Amino acid sequence: ILYLIIQNLESYWLSPIVMAKQVSLLPAVTLASQIFFTTFFGILGLILALPLTVVAKTWIEETLFKDILDPWQNSLSPETISTVDN
Repeated sequence: ILYLIIQNLESYWLSPIVMAKQVSLLPAVTLASQIFFTTFFGILGLILALPLTVVAKTWIEETLFKDILDPWQNSLSPETISTVDN
């Protein structure tokens, strides 16, 4: 009985709190990804929906924000603008 209590506490209380802090996906994105992946891939899509969504989010952040937008932002730094004005 103690095992069942510990298992339920971990499953319904501890895991969601840890996942919410680590994953930081909006609930609507999580639900939409589960519906999308379940529609196209069935039960396997439901199981893999959250990990694939987290991978896609991380990939987009790394490529778009760090590789594409950072060089553009650095080119607009005050040092660059002051040298262009002179």
